[in-house]
Amino acid sequence: MRLIRLPAAFVALLLLIPALPVFPGDPDGVTLNISRGPGTAELTLTWNGGQPPFTVYRSDTATGLVDPSHFMAQVAERNWIDQPPSGQVLFYAVTSPCVYDPPEVCDGTDNDCDGETDEGCPVPPNDDCTAPTALFDGVLQEGTTVGAADDYVLGCLSGDSRDVVYQFTLAAPASVLVTVTPTTSWEPAVALRSIDSCETSGGADLACSSPRNPSRINVPTLPTGSYAIVVDGAPGTSGNFTIRYDTFAPDTTYGYRVLDSTGTFVPLADAVSVSIPLTEWGVDPGLGPGDEWTRSLSLPFPFKYFGTTYNAVSVNSNHYLTFATDPLAYMNDCPLDDTSPDEMIASFWDDGLSNAGYPSQLLYAVQGTAPNRRFVLEFRDWDLVSCGPVNCYLFQVKASHQVILYENGDIELRYGPRTAAGLSVDCAGATSGGTTDHHLGECATIGIEGTWESHVDADMVQCNTEMWPVSDGRVIYFVHPN
Repeated sequence: MRLIRLPAAFVALLLLIPALPVFPGDPDGVTLNISRGPGTAELTLTWNGGQPPFTVYRSDTATGLVDPSHFMAQVAERNWIDQPPSGQVLFYAVTSPCVYDPPEVCDGTDNDCDGETDEGCPVPPNDDCTAPTALFDGVLQEGTTVGAADDYVLGCLSGDSRDVVYQFTLAAPASVLVTVTPTTSWEPAVALRSIDSCETSGGADLACSSPRNPSRINVPTLPTGSYAIVVDGAPGTSGNFTIRYDTFAPDTTYGYRVLDSTGTFVPLADAVSVSIPLTEWGVDPGLGPGDEWTRSLSLPFPFKYFGTTYNAVSVNSNHYLTFATDPLAYMNDCPLDDTSPDEMIASFWDDGLSNAGYPSQLLYAVQGTAPNRRFVLEFRDWDLVSCGPVNCYLFQVKASHQVILYENGDIELRYGPRTAAGLSVDCAGATSGGTTDHHLGECATIGIEGTWESHVDADMVQCNTEMWPVSDGRVIYFVHPN
């Protein structure tokens, strides 16, 4: 990239100076020059170094110059003519996707722009199926595809890149979770194969995960035997990663794997706001406070849930989603069972209420590109209510969380800021013996429930407990079985 600064009287100056070189010899190899002409009010930009296509930017400030809002042109040649406004101080930048004849660095990037990545780099010892690296249950290991050959084709990739191979052995049938997490800027793909089919390209995968961060394989029950894991990537990508596999008892249910961790809650920006009905206890007089309602939302991609594919989901004010008919259930099941609502994601199933005074919001956004899109639904600043035999009490909490549906069928519950209740009431609406910790899940159910092979499966994380508080930053992840 090269910058040039033109004074306000640039036309008069350029009558005297035929060419202005700008910072020649900078490390990126692009040297920019500017000259008057060919027209009386025109400037000619010329440069050397770099490789096309070249992108030209112009702005009246150097700050944030290389930005889409300052885009002027993209050209294949090393020259461009501009007719800038007069009487301004202007800055120009020319960028190139590749620098001029740099060395190749073993970092997963095509540094010298010859169409190959990491050529000449050391070859990993587990480059192919003849010498796979052994993995051990629950042990994290570091690895890389940098310098490896492209030996195999994964069934979930339309094109692939350099790959390496690992091996593990099961002495007895087990549920297996494989996790590959990139430690450099790339997204790995992973395939699971029997060791005897390791070298077979395409169609031999027992399970396959397309490039993502992290990339996981979840097999509910895997028979006794030896297996190969092939770590690959999208065309032209390679990099470093960590890898581990974990075993569990064989899973005879549908087979979601629940992961409980922490992360950063990032409120949605540029999101769609869903209109919230001002219902009162399920009746809609248009007055509020926004209780007992449901909204049906179309999904941006087909979503598989307990083996059935859905294109829409209903969102309930009581902090749950359902793919079936919504009964408007304000009283949570503890534990989750086969009663209605069915096909549900209980993100924080409690007697929720959208408080117009905050105001509470229901937002959603679609993130990423196919086949790794995410549908993110956010309950922002939500209140809770508890009703007893005589009275109903607003807790006056503010609780935010997100439900994230991944295109591959994974589900994530991400919890954000929450404030304590303004009064002490128990789960049944009694003022005696209650606490102010309803925002932490004292009266809430968290988990998923669905129908598979004519019976109900439920993966419940918790219900009506303070032992595992739902605090800001908690993340609950359901890995869809491969």
